[in-house]
Amino acid sequence: MKKALSLVLTIAMLFAMAAMGVSVSAASNSAFDKETFRISASTILYDNIDNSGGSSGNAFCYAENYGTGRNDQGDFACYPAVDFGSKGASKVTVNFGFHNPEKYDETTFAVYIDSPYGDPVASFTVKKGETNGSEIVNHKEFSANCTVSAGKHDVYVMATNQASGSFDYIYFTEASSAIKTTKTVKNQITYKSLDPFAGLKVLDATTQVVDQVNTKDKGGSGKSIAKMDAYGVGYSSLDDMIVFPNCNFGKTGAKQISIDFSYGNNDGSHATLGIFIDKPYGTPVATIEAGYSGGWELTKAKTFTADLDAAKVGAGSHTVFIRFMTEKSGSFNDVKFTAGDADLTKTAAAATPDLILVPVCAAVASLAGIVVAKRKH
Repeated sequence: MKKALSLVLTIAMLFAMAAMGVSVSAASNSAFDKETFRISASTILYDNIDNSGGSSGNAFCYAENYGTGRNDQGDFACYPAVDFGSKGASKVTVNFGFHNPEKYDETTFAVYIDSPYGDPVASFTVKKGETNGSEIVNHKEFSANCTVSAGKHDVYVMATNQASGSFDYIYFTEASSAIKTTKTVKNQITYKSLDPFAGLKVLDATTQVVDQVNTKDKGGSGKSIAKMDAYGVGYSSLDDMIVFPNCNFGKTGAKQISIDFSYGNNDGSHATLGIFIDKPYGTPVATIEAGYSGGWELTKAKTFTADLDAAKVGAGSHTVFIRFMTEKSGSFNDVKFTAGDADLTKTAAAATPDLILVPVCAAVASLAGIVVAKRKH
């Protein structure tokens, strides 16, 4: 009875605090709690395999006394579904260390919301001498203003030049009033426009191949994902991703995707690919199950297709993420989208007058009814 009464009183107190405007936020996964972001062996880290290790030549990683270590341009840490509460955030703070004055004068990095390949909400530059070293004991906090809307967002911290540095955590400062729209600043990394209808190539220099560095199995090979001439991409494993930034889907969006995929296990198994648009986590717009094709090389590739919802792969520019959803490895180089059947920009424009017309017609009918009523009297 006492436990039940205590529970009722606790709930009543929380309601009372909310009514008084006192913020009640969850301790875990909060954007305003640095422990949400503190780097550990379980943090989702992605290594851009085309730029490995800054000056050290080693891959991006978790380094216990440093936080992150050996980052290079395009490497990033990922934090899915972080809670920004009912107001959003007006400032972001990063705990960071940089000490490599022999080769670089400064290191740069940025904080992104929802996609690491759009524009960031904040950019940072740390010059040599601002911290005494890359170890956590030498880190300092650096802050920048930002505008992040309320609700849950994926958060990314990406290195934007080749000078290595380390960060241990970040955290945000809650806005004073509710923010409805996230605002970005200019990106320090640019990506050329790609044509998804003409075809996308994994082996092109503009394609980003990122290795989920904390995946232990590595697809059974023990090796990290890699670009390979005879395979396109090889040694893939769970959560590794192929990224095509800045794909121009024109006015129609896309209704289908096809991938020429090679899979050499003739045992009834298959590799599973998730197709994501703009955000690499959440619900994919399509899933492809790629089974035995006759071998692992590109010459053995078989075409696998999946239908797409044009509303989810709409008009304009988008980032395409192809994520390996299981530990089963496979190879591919060619990806092609089929354009949608309608001009989505005209469809969107046409919807506006309809929305206005209905209330206008209703108002006219209402006025007519008033006039008729008056005449009856």
